[in-house]
Amino acid sequence: HIGPKSGLRWQLGYQRVAGNDNTTQEIFRQNRNLHFRASIYSFSMNYEFHFIKEKYGNIYNLKSNLGKKLGLKRLNIGLYGFFGVGGFYFNPQAERPGTGVWLNLAGMNTEGQGLPGGPKDYSQFSVNIPVGFGFRYAITKEIGIKLELSHNFTFTDYLDDVSGVYYDPAAIGAAYGPEAAYFADPELGIIDHWTDGAYVYDPTQPGWQRGDPNDRDGYMYAVLGVFYKPKATRRGRYKGGSKRRIKASF
Repeated sequence: HIGPKSGLRWQLGYQRVAGNDNTTQEIFRQNRNLHFRASIYSFSMNYEFHFIKEKYGNIYNLKSNLGKKLGLKRLNIGLYGFFGVGGFYFNPQAERPGTGVWLNLAGMNTEGQGLPGGPKDYSQFSVNIPVGFGFRYAITKEIGIKLELSHNFTFTDYLDDVSGVYYDPAAIGAAYGPEAAYFADPELGIIDHWTDGAYVYDPTQPGWQRGDPNDRDGYMYAVLGVFYKPKATRRGRYKGGSKRRIKASF
């Protein structure tokens, strides 16, 4: 805690994101036929500010029926927001068709990384900016539950191993193997190729758009959790070493 309504928190996290072109009705993405899953291991430091702090019990801590009769109750619900900065490691994978075996995509260089005219290898480490808000509900003075929603902006476009343009799958296959060539372009062929004079239309031909490098990836998650606030210790002691509490009653 750095103030009555604010604090810093450190957070370790594990998330998994996934996507599949067969879940869309957009014909070009269906034909592209890419899919992935990625495990994300993250660490972040966040600044947290409580717009409304949850408080448990009657106002003024009057432990009597009078407080209840007068409706002098504290608000058990809290609302807070947070933002921060962190780092994470991610590992995109794709399933070998019909086997249930998931293969790491980063080393396959599916967009021609390391080949002439291709992009540089991408790092599997990146920076994330978490932003979110949450609700807290106090069950007792020390224990409560919270629901938190967070969006993470990142500085990579390769969470799904897709960013730039298609590279020649034959060249990828020659350099990195047949599985790399397949995952570089697993198109379904549901969009017919056609010829207009000397022009051949093929939405997955080398140089055509495979992803969007101008739109970096991000991910969201929700957390349902339990929080615990340790009891405050009383420092005041009276003669004889005993503690005394002033109690108001009606």
